[in-house]
Amino acid sequence: MNITGPSDYLADTTTQAPATAFDKWDGEKWVTDGDAQQQSLLDAAASEKSAGVSEVNGITQAWQTQLLPGIITDADKATLTTWMKYVQAVQAADITNAPAISWPKTPE
Repeated sequence: MNITGPSDYLADTTTQAPATAFDKWDGEKWVTDGDAQQQSLLDAAASEKSAGVSEVNGITQAWQTQLLPGIITDADKATLTTWMKYVQAVQAADITNAPAISWPKTPE
């Protein structure tokens, strides 16, 4: 089809852009797919949770290694315990209400 000048819009077209990345055209208007939107939020929260645990593992790896043969200092053992309790809290975080998630506070 060649367009040679102004004309009416083709059937099933609109000048309106979708409001979200999850909008689908129902033939008359854009409708947000709430299930897909919520699943995307859940997926992002699960990734954030996993990344948080991985980050802590990197922070605590040396202390965990020192703990096995019993050569960790008392101060490092206390810090390791604080971080491991933080990991437990992250793992226990309920992500089902994403994005309204109550993440635990990172240890200082």
